[in-house]
Amino acid sequence: MIRLRVSRRVLQISGWVVLAVVLVAGLYGIGTVVTPRDSDDRPLVLSPSLRMTERYRARAAKWVQEMIEIDRRLTLLLAEDAEADPTELYALSREMQAVGEDAARLDSEIQTMEVTVTLVGLQESAVRAADTYLNAAVLASRWLSAPSEVGRQEALALLNAAREQRGELEESRWLTIEK
Repeated sequence: MIRLRVSRRVLQISGWVVLAVVLVAGLYGIGTVVTPRDSDDRPLVLSPSLRMTERYRARAAKWVQEMIEIDRRLTLLLAEDAEADPTELYALSREMQAVGEDAARLDSEIQTMEVTVTLVGLQESAVRAADTYLNAAVLASRWLSAPSEVGRQEALALLNAAREQRGELEESRWLTIEK
C-alpha cells in the first residue's frame, strides 16, 4: 500500500488554482454568449461609439412605434365630427392636447438625443417625420378649435405626408439590420 502525504498548504493552493480555472472558464463562457457578433460571426469590440450607435438604433425603433401611435390617435381625432356637443368637444380637445404634447415631446427628444456621425442621416429622417407629425397635430388642433372642411383636409394631407416620411424612416437600413 502506497501512502501519499500532501501538506495542507499544497491542498489550499491546488483548491485556489481549481477555483481560478473554473472562474476563468465561466467568464469565458459568459463572454462568448453575450459578445455581439458581425455578419461573419466575428466578435465586435464594444467601443463607446458602437454602444452609442446601438442605443440610438434601439431608440429610433421605439420612436417609430411612438409615431405609429400618434398617427393612430390623430386619425381617430380627424375622423370625429368637430361640430359635436360641448362635452364631446371638450373630450376631443383634451385628447388633442395629449396627442400634441406627445408629438412635441417626441420631436424634442429626437432633436436633442446625441447621435454618432454615422447615424446623422437616420436622425435627419427621424427629425423630418417627427416635425411633420407635430405640424399635423397643430393643424388638427386648429381644425378642432375652428372646424372647417379645408382645415381638416390640410391636417389629413400633412398626416399623410408624415406617414410617408415615417415609411422612409422605417425602411432605413439602420433600422432593418438584424441585431
